[in-house]
Amino acid sequence: MAVSTVESSDQLNDKKQFSLSGRFNDLCCEKSTYMKKSLLSILSLLPLSLMAQVPNGGMETWANGTPDQWSSNNIPGIATPVTQTSNAHNGSSAVRLDVVSSIAGDFPGFISSTGTGGSGFAVTQNYGSISFYYKTNLIGGDVLDASVIFSDFNTQPTAGGSIQFGINQSVYTQGVIPVNGSGPNPVTCLIYFAIGNSGTPHIGSWAQIDDIAFGGSVGVDELTADGISLSAPNPNPASGIALVPFTLDRTTVADIRVFDLNGRLVQNVLNQELSAGKYKAEINTAALSAGVYQVVMLAGDQQRQVKLVVQ
Repeated sequence: MAVSTVESSDQLNDKKQFSLSGRFNDLCCEKSTYMKKSLLSILSLLPLSLMAQVPNGGMETWANGTPDQWSSNNIPGIATPVTQTSNAHNGSSAVRLDVVSSIAGDFPGFISSTGTGGSGFAVTQNYGSISFYYKTNLIGGDVLDASVIFSDFNTQPTAGGSIQFGINQSVYTQGVIPVNGSGPNPVTCLIYFAIGNSGTPHIGSWAQIDDIAFGGSVGVDELTADGISLSAPNPNPASGIALVPFTLDRTTVADIRVFDLNGRLVQNVLNQELSAGKYKAEINTAALSAGVYQVVMLAGDQQRQVKLVVQ
């Protein structure tokens, strides 16, 4: 959200203590004539094919330091907790939320999907879940908060959900916001992400978010239908960071290493216990000489390997 005036310390403190769970409850009670007019405007401008997508869910387009069709709590000249990062799950960019220092103290990043009309983006149905990919470095009990609310023409909620992620993820990990409720005729959707804490969030905590999308009712079976797998790196050949997708069908330690053609270990990529889901590991090929390598993943009693070409 763009702010042209300097805000007081009290106002910044109010924003800093913003709670997604509290916001969810507040939104369930709000009624706004302005929002009704905005909904009509959005629905008249957007084709039906676009209403089934989260606008700019891949965080590829940005304006004035904020993802297009999203708002942030950046305050020009005072605090910039929301930034663009090239360390993306897919495409060229993702959004990064940090806890930064401001005149009011530690200030956590926050984004919401305001859409083109400022009051959410248009939808024509409820969905069973919202999926996204995230990486986190959370300190001192900080969490990544994620919420979604579907509302009807009278701004009354038809469905919604909220979830917190408190375990750090060093590789892009699929997250899911389960949606509860199935009221009729939703016309808008609002999605929120923030770094939160029951007390004060800590400077140094951050989260990166990418590829936000609608989903059905997602469970472990759907997330891991392909079982344990390791896919080809992207890009391949590579000269910088290569992303290696892999899938786990159960909670286990994923051990990923890179070997040269003589069987020598040249890079330890990942050794971490992960829950069932889809992930992407990062290989720094800039540290490797040009040539052909084998990427090997050991997960439980199963092993997978793929070829990597470094140029």
